[in-house]
Amino acid sequence: MILQIEQVVADILAFFAVYAIAAIALNLAYGYAGVPNFGLHMVVLGGAAVVGGLIGRLTFFAFAAHAGLSPDLDYISHNSLIVTELSKYFASNPAAGLLIFLASLALAVAVGALLGYLLALPAARLREDYLAMATLAIAEVFFNILRFERGIIGGTIGVQIVDPLSWLPSRSLVYPLILIAALVAVYVIAERLVHSPLGRSFKAVRDDDVAAAALGYNVARLRELSMALAGAIGGFAGALWAYYTLGLNAISYSRVYWTFVPWLLVILGGMANNLGVMLGALIYVVIKRVIIMGKDYLNPYLPFDVAWLEYILVGAVIILILVYRPQGIIPETPLKTLKKEEHEEIRGRSKPSL
Repeated sequence: MILQIEQVVADILAFFAVYAIAAIALNLAYGYAGVPNFGLHMVVLGGAAVVGGLIGRLTFFAFAAHAGLSPDLDYISHNSLIVTELSKYFASNPAAGLLIFLASLALAVAVGALLGYLLALPAARLREDYLAMATLAIAEVFFNILRFERGIIGGTIGVQIVDPLSWLPSRSLVYPLILIAALVAVYVIAERLVHSPLGRSFKAVRDDDVAAAALGYNVARLRELSMALAGAIGGFAGALWAYYTLGLNAISYSRVYWTFVPWLLVILGGMANNLGVMLGALIYVVIKRVIIMGKDYLNPYLPFDVAWLEYILVGAVIILILVYRPQGIIPETPLKTLKKEEHEEIRGRSKPSL
């Protein structure tokens, strides 16, 4: 019973951490820079594809002989055999496994940043509504290529993922703690970023891009940079999630789960407030997991299938938030400015003495 409770808690922590990281990525692009990114699932899938496709093949190429595998095997056709043997190899070689894990996360961040930049290219010419449609269209093209092209990540069948952390004791309990540590790191970095001069530039473009351009800001470049940074965080989330599930199928990275749900979390928690976004992610994940775990008990008492209860409850929460607290549970914290007397004091201290 105790072990079962630990598994449930670990599962909730894992879902919360990854969704919170994805929502922070979206919040950086839209909440702070004002870029309506409806293609977040593209960068999340890109980060997962780095792990399941590129890193998997590179790992097979580098360690096939050590794992007793023939280098002539096709990675897709013999995926199950390759993944099983390589995971066994890393179980007895933790240093190599840790190196692969860290390298794959770094590469996923780089690929995510590149994909985010490509998504932002229309930003120089399109306004908000058209830009939202453009990002969604570009992301859907990318999604369907990976979904149906067998040679990349197995097409509609998908691929299993080599586990470089197979040496961890009680991996199902320890890895969610790694995800929480990753979330804390992302939160700290994002907070330092949005409170830096660059973060203030993002807000200036968000609040009035015409005024920002008149003051000398390169609006298009700032939007592209915000999307690249958001893409890097999104790719990081995708790689972490792929290592949690140890399986990759593009259909699991659709716009519903990795674009619309993060939008929900941002609206729920509060735009331009990373702490609020994390709170929104926690509320959503707890509701979702409780419904899943209690569906057998709830189903006899509901006039509809329990699978729809999640959407009904979340929809009701959104309506209540939009009606009674449209700024979100934790609204954006305004920037503090100096009082007139403080300005005068600073000016007086800065005057050169004669």
